[in-house]
Amino acid sequence: MTTSALLALALGCTGAIEAPAAGPVEAPGTRPRRLACDAISPGRSPLQRLTRVQYDRAIEDLFGDATRPATRLVDGERGEVNADARIVSTTLANQYLLAAEDVSERATADLEAFLGCEASAACMDAWLTRRGRLVFRRPLSDTEHEALGALYRTVEGEFGAQQGTRAVLEAMLQSPAFLYRVEIPEEEALAGGADIVRLGAYALATRLAFALWQSTPDAELLDRAEAGDLDDDDGVAAVAREMLADPRAEAGMLAFFEHYLDLGQLDGLTKDPATFPDFDATIPPLLRQETEQFLLAVFRSEDASWEELLTADWTMMNGALSAYYGLGEVRGPDC
Repeated sequence: MTTSALLALALGCTGAIEAPAAGPVEAPGTRPRRLACDAISPGRSPLQRLTRVQYDRAIEDLFGDATRPATRLVDGERGEVNADARIVSTTLANQYLLAAEDVSERATADLEAFLGCEASAACMDAWLTRRGRLVFRRPLSDTEHEALGALYRTVEGEFGAQQGTRAVLEAMLQSPAFLYRVEIPEEEALAGGADIVRLGAYALATRLAFALWQSTPDAELLDRAEAGDLDDDDGVAAVAREMLADPRAEAGMLAFFEHYLDLGQLDGLTKDPATFPDFDATIPPLLRQETEQFLLAVFRSEDASWEELLTADWTMMNGALSAYYGLGEVRGPDC
């Protein structure tokens, strides 16, 4: 699929449709109008709390925990998420606490394997340096490192190393540095006094990862951020194209559209049997499969475009869905 729109999202590029050049008037729809992307207008950058999909994918990628703890959060997400409207209630805050406790208990069941060394204050310091940046999507500040190390030593002294480790992980999973995508410009960028400054490399890596994978950046992407691969637009575009070739991009794309199109409404969908006699419990899963297979077909196509995504006159279906649509031309169980 053409990646220009996805790269524009990652780079924060905006623009206006140019007026057509002087000359003969062309019939509507005969020539696409170009998007002028010369002016930099990044817009607001509000705090964006992780969606339930992003939370679950991050927990799985970080700790191998595929239990989808966010599905149990009391969070009223429907359709496209408005960052400004995502208020954390007392109930939801408690749900985050319970989720953090559950995740930390499973993650630290084999404590030495989790830490990568024999449990001790020194081992915890090394873990915070090595793995803490994966949880916070950037290196921990000295203040954060010292506070979490002190928390470990306090709890470990009274309840043991496993409880100390769990306390640290629970604190990190409830921290705004994990739950929110925070895009605060680096001090060096602000020192110049410019109205518009470039995001730091770690913030760009995070934006790319959640835009293209719907998950947290992995160690390799953070390494590339540290190495300066995201310090200019060409570097960001090159990294983004590599990320789109990763299998995680397909899963991330489907997760985005699952949320954007609110496909969860298909789960348990029922209709009046008198009005829709051909509709039964087998149809909603087929409707979801149709949508997902169509999205994947467009995404995988070398010459497809956003126009194809929005205006295609074809779809994907198997024999059962074809019969429900009254087409009767498709055979077999697969799309």
